[in-house]
Amino acid sequence: MNAVHWLRTRSEEREVDYWLSILHYDKDDHSFSNRVYLIYLFLFFSIWLLVMLTFLAQGGAAILSFINVNDPARAATLLEIFILGLWNLFAIWRAMKRSPISFSEQDAHLVCQMPVNHRQVVMRWFLLPWLKSAIPFWLMTVVVGFSVTEITMAGSLNADSIFIYANYGLRAWIIILPIQLALFSFHWVLGILRLQKEKEFHWLKWLVMIAATLSWILFLTIVRNQFLTPFIYMDLNLAWPIQAGFEEGSLTLPLCINWFFAFLSLGILFWISNSISLARAAQETKEEEILNQVSRFDVPSYFDELKTQQKLGVSHKPSIPPKFIVGGWILVWKDSIQLKRNWKMSSLIDWLTIFSIVAGLSLIPDIGNRIFAMAFWSIRLGTMSVKRLRNNLSCWQIIRQLPISSTQFLLLELSPTFFLTLIISAIGFLVSTLLMKNIEISLALSFPGTIAGVIGTAAFDVIRRARSNQLLDGSVPEISAGGYLLTSLIVTIPLILYTVFSGVLRFIFPCFISLIFGYCALKIAIQAYRNIDKT
Repeated sequence: MNAVHWLRTRSEEREVDYWLSILHYDKDDHSFSNRVYLIYLFLFFSIWLLVMLTFLAQGGAAILSFINVNDPARAATLLEIFILGLWNLFAIWRAMKRSPISFSEQDAHLVCQMPVNHRQVVMRWFLLPWLKSAIPFWLMTVVVGFSVTEITMAGSLNADSIFIYANYGLRAWIIILPIQLALFSFHWVLGILRLQKEKEFHWLKWLVMIAATLSWILFLTIVRNQFLTPFIYMDLNLAWPIQAGFEEGSLTLPLCINWFFAFLSLGILFWISNSISLARAAQETKEEEILNQVSRFDVPSYFDELKTQQKLGVSHKPSIPPKFIVGGWILVWKDSIQLKRNWKMSSLIDWLTIFSIVAGLSLIPDIGNRIFAMAFWSIRLGTMSVKRLRNNLSCWQIIRQLPISSTQFLLLELSPTFFLTLIISAIGFLVSTLLMKNIEISLALSFPGTIAGVIGTAAFDVIRRARSNQLLDGSVPEISAGGYLLTSLIVTIPLILYTVFSGVLRFIFPCFISLIFGYCALKIAIQAYRNIDKT
């Protein structure tokens, strides 16, 4: 077991070295200047962290005042349980799909096939993941404690108030430490139960439903103490072990309760770990460890490719296209399947950006800021519109052999993004009209051509720099700086014309110009696609 401990220690040291390398600190350098630099880093980030937490506390105070302005400690408890509940449900869901204990490929050979004590392996691998998961909650709890101080303490910040801030933040952190440890241990308990030797616990999914129900009941108990009548009769406050950290008074009893549950969860984890299948854990997490390593070396294209392969792997049943999907429409169906299986939160953020910029145009009075906002809008739209196109071009040896014309291929590749952007932009204009009571119908009419122009120009910029020999290797160029500049001009020119003209010309001219831009952009993109084999 000493060898396993040494192996894990080396892995943890590499983890620390990676984060220190970002700060350009070399722990193997024992020179005086390097040690002075370490002291400087410690002082700098301590002050920076204190300033940032204090700054965030102002926003947290606004949230707590919105929840319950008369009882900030109660509001802080409500917010804390809400965040912990969401994180707890997500972590349980992950533990049901993938082993909580992660092994690299080297660990799979050096540890999982050795006659080691499984309990010691699990507990040794527990420390670093728990610490990485706990730090964000510690910081969040300190911010909530500072927010309570913002509400309860009047006056400006001075030397005495700094100690009051520190007292509230420390009390909240001391209380949340064992609670987060107990919840994290509980996730590992569920994950290890699922990895028992030659056993499959399909009923574990019901634990998620039970946990969700209990969390919701607890949430409602805090909102209205009349929900759990039996506990009200016994004069019990289920949230008291957390709420004590945001109030004045002794912390002895709540800390004893919280640490009791923390040690209980750790004891259960230690007890059930003896029968875990380390081989199954290694099979489930080996790919995840590879992804983590690739992400650290800043190879985004390779990382995205591996992530897509993982999501589109053998865990999904083969999809059979409907009978009415014929010809080039099979590409649209294929893209929809990939989008559904490879959906990311960043995609939702991109579409929210498109919507918010359009909805906020009426709030931007001057032409300069409007041009800047729409230029950013065109850059985001251009990047989003060629994702599926670049994905298909990377399979050039297959795509080029399909009996689909160049025009049909490009139109089917770009049309889903076009229509979705058009719908979202229309909703944005509608929201803007309802809020500002200002109808800019001529500007809205220019958007179909503008969207087509941006999408077509982005596709043209990618295709014109593509070479058939590089596409055969799966190398597809991204949008260049010149492509982004062209997309910005396509949205800027109709916007300037809309501002300059008035009357009938303002109604017709921007729309007409944008339609010409859209038609020409799509036309040159199709022509460039036809000429790929000639380059």
